[in-house]
Amino acid sequence: MAQENLHVEGFQTRKYILKYRSENKDLDWETNGLVASVVDGEIIPLIQQCISNADFYDLDIIHIGADKVFLRCLGGGGVQM
Repeated sequence: MAQENLHVEGFQTRKYILKYRSENKDLDWETNGLVASVVDGEIIPLIQQCISNADFYDLDIIHIGADKVFLRCLGGGGVQM
């Protein structure tokens, strides 16, 4: 965590800045998937059930906030559109 000192009329304050560095394994994991938007407010378990009903058993859905999900293949291959 980097630290930045600020001076304001006789007072000294500190501002901390978070820094993150991606590792190669993180980048490899990230490039084997894609981000998608969920429409009509569907819930994630229902979407997973529909995908497995369509015989896509090795597809993982990770909820990443709001209406966004990350799709990735559990078999090691990539997810393509």
